[in-house]
Amino acid sequence: ELNPYYLCTFLNSKYGYLQILQKSYGGVVPEISQDGLKELMIYIPQQKQFQVYIENLVKKAYEKKQNCKTKVQPS
Repeated sequence: ELNPYYLCTFLNSKYGYLQILQKSYGGVVPEISQDGLKELMIYIPQQKQFQVYIENLVKKAYEKKQNCKTKVQPS
């Protein structure tokens, strides 16, 4: 099973993004077909713990970002 946080992180990485660009088509608003998505080569680590590690990093980063936003907003 693929962790959604891991998948999102991979697709937003240099490797995932370049593959998406290669498979996408269209002008102003690029699209990618279901077949294009199926052809993406996604690295799936053998140890599920690595995917959970990435998930925790993403959640911590989001939490820190939210904390910064609340500190910056005027009272």
